[in-house]
Amino acid sequence: MTIAKVRQTPSVANVLTSLLFCGLHFLYHPPVWAAAVLLPSLMFGMARDRFDGTTSETLAPVALHIWYNAGWFWLFEGG
Repeated sequence: MTIAKVRQTPSVANVLTSLLFCGLHFLYHPPVWAAAVLLPSLMFGMARDRFDGTTSETLAPVALHIWYNAGWFWLFEGG
């Protein structure tokens, strides 16, 4: 059984990918909304990095994304 890695800071790959992801959002969204994806992107990447090499490698960030989206719809869309 593999124990999840505990990492306090985002990896270089995570930061670069998140910056690219955020930058591409500037093409289609207002600047504030585009910039707002940076923090969640870093958190999803950290969840993925934490479970790297385990069966939860993809499941952890996907589950976190679902949770964030559910919270968004509940808070702002009257869900």
